[in-house]
Amino acid sequence: MLRLQRPSPDTLYAEDFETDLSNWVVEQGEGGTAEIINGQLDIVDEKGCTIWLKHKLESPVMIEYDTIMVDSGGRRDRVSDLNCFWGIQQ
Repeated sequence: MLRLQRPSPDTLYAEDFETDLSNWVVEQGEGGTAEIINGQLDIVDEKGCTIWLKHKLESPVMIEYDTIMVDSGGRRDRVSDLNCFWGIQQ
């Protein structure tokens, strides 16, 4: 679950990844996938992926989310970095 909220309990936006990625713009190279699997955003990639939230955020804002990076010996498993950019526009 991704939850964006102001420092008070007023939630601005919440994403449970239960339906589709219509609130997001996916920029990904050939051979990669970004899809919802079991209520999670699953990204498989070889060359890089950027996913933009379509909703404009105004600061101050608190952003909470959990990530898991897979390194199980698969062809695309590569735990090198996870970059997050907030407060910029596409």
